[in-house]
Amino acid sequence: MKKLFTFLFALACFAGMNAREVYLVGDATSIGWDAGKALQMTEVETDVFEWTGVLYGTGSQEGFKLLTQKDWNPAIHPSVGGLVLNEVGSDVTKLPSSEGPDTKWTLSETAEYKLRVTFRTEDVLVELEKISGFEIDLPVVDGVFQLSTAQHLETFAKKLNERIILNNSNVVLTQDIDLSSIAAWTAIGTDIQKYTGTFDGQGYTISNLYQNGWALGLSYSTEGGGLFASVVDATIRNLTIDNAEIVMECIDMGAVVGY
Repeated sequence: MKKLFTFLFALACFAGMNAREVYLVGDATSIGWDAGKALQMTEVETDVFEWTGVLYGTGSQEGFKLLTQKDWNPAIHPSVGGLVLNEVGSDVTKLPSSEGPDTKWTLSETAEYKLRVTFRTEDVLVELEKISGFEIDLPVVDGVFQLSTAQHLETFAKKLNERIILNNSNVVLTQDIDLSSIAAWTAIGTDIQKYTGTFDGQGYTISNLYQNGWALGLSYSTEGGGLFASVVDATIRNLTIDNAEIVMECIDMGAVVGY
């Protein structure tokens, strides 16, 4: 009986040592590059793992990588650094390794995806399938958003902050916009998704901007407050702001740009 117990204990330890785990991490995910919060994939059959959720493709610098524990090594590296996985669909790469370049897969579109990782004898097959996209429902001409209503501007702000619209998107106003119908304005840009594009008011005015951080559930915000909360290397021109009121606790506030 003692020998049987010893054998079963050893077998369990061996199985535990050989059990695989796969995690997803990166700024294309909701958790960023914090390996301690990496998203665990589900083993759907032996050595085959799947994960379904939103991945962000809002810039060439954003991407993700795969880990085999909540640490940086060993990791599964792309066959080519920066490979746009949603466009090629799949990638055959090397087995997990503690050595290799600090590379990642990138995406050209924010969408809901199914990621599938299959461990094979000599390599790993990584497959990405788009499940559903996101409707933006804003007028666009030659790649430039044409905004003319409060609803247009609010939709642009929210979709950009949710990383569905690219943070380097260009905008023109096509008429004056009165924001008095928006009870609590959601400022454009976040700490993660800073606005970097060109926003051309074309001489028009945005009026009656009211931003209430408490109404938005923000008792305190480290981001800025204003028409734009956070920008970097952006161009904002030919625009008048008339009557802006910002009621919130944050580090930086301004009628046009907070931070």
